[in-house]
Amino acid sequence: MANQLHSDHEKPSVTRKVYVAKIDGAAERALSSRFGVHGFPTFYLVDGWTVREYKGNRSHEALIAFALNDYDKTEPVPFITGPFGPMGQLRSLLMRSGAWVVGMYENLTQSRGMKPLIAMSVLCVGGLTVGLVLITLLGILFLSKAKAD
Repeated sequence: MANQLHSDHEKPSVTRKVYVAKIDGAAERALSSRFGVHGFPTFYLVDGWTVREYKGNRSHEALIAFALNDYDKTEPVPFITGPFGPMGQLRSLLMRSGAWVVGMYENLTQSRGMKPLIAMSVLCVGGLTVGLVLITLLGILFLSKAKAD
């Protein structure tokens, strides 16, 4: 499919250029979460900020037709819950944060030789400290000012 669509870019009669990308959803969990992928294979057509999920027949001809002509027949994913909207961005942030915490845990246990319980305690205390500092800073920044009468 990619070979056919990419070779069509050279033809002057082609007005719609479609680029195909393959993502390993198991390895790129943050991206899969952002797009709301629940099973494989899943096909999306991204056209600027508009995202359409293909739910039809998985034949080569049907996918080509969807990418070039039939994409208007599919409702776009609502922006608010889509991958580029606030919910998609939040899902991606949560997945990346979780992966970062797991990486920190592995670093503490494997590289630094900490026992698992001590590593978890360090991460929990660190998370609580960062959370309290952020809450305090936000409270100070957004504290209502006293009115002078």
